[in-house]
Amino acid sequence: MKKIILLFLFISFIFSCSNTDDVSKTPEIKGQYILQNVSCFCNLDNYDFTKNQLWFFPEQDLLVSKGDINDGIFISKPNEPSKFLIYDGVLTLNDNEREYTIEAKQNEIILSYIDNPNIADDEITYVFKKGNAEIECINPKAISIDTMCTKEYDPVCGCDGYTYSNPCVAKNYGVSSYKMGECSN
Repeated sequence: MKKIILLFLFISFIFSCSNTDDVSKTPEIKGQYILQNVSCFCNLDNYDFTKNQLWFFPEQDLLVSKGDINDGIFISKPNEPSKFLIYDGVLTLNDNEREYTIEAKQNEIILSYIDNPNIADDEITYVFKKGNAEIECINPKAISIDTMCTKEYDPVCGCDGYTYSNPCVAKNYGVSSYKMGECSN
């Protein structure tokens, strides 16, 4: 009888130590996040961080770092979908293999670049706040910023809160809906 009990306890112990297959221990991060602050050894005084957004599409393992290509702060290729992986609190971008620790709070995410110890002053931390736009606002597979559009200025306000120079440009940035006229901030 003792052998049966010991065998039962041993088997129970083995199965209680099983490992889960969860790839990400970070709560689901999905949709629009708007940059609020950057902490680094760089000169960003009087910079409007809110012009920069990060969009997460976890079902497709894609993220898009959106902003003005001439004046933006990006963690991946500007305005293009990038593959990513989150594992053990580390966000890895597949296109450039950069890694960031990721801390998810209630309506905020904090990304800290995992720096190279051989390079001085490459530490940078980004603080993003959850935005109000619906995830359907941006279709990452429809982004085609190299497609030609006319230069005419017929502004539209995208569902992501950005003003685009015309409807063609908005569509090229993957915007699913917009209103005629500039966005009012």
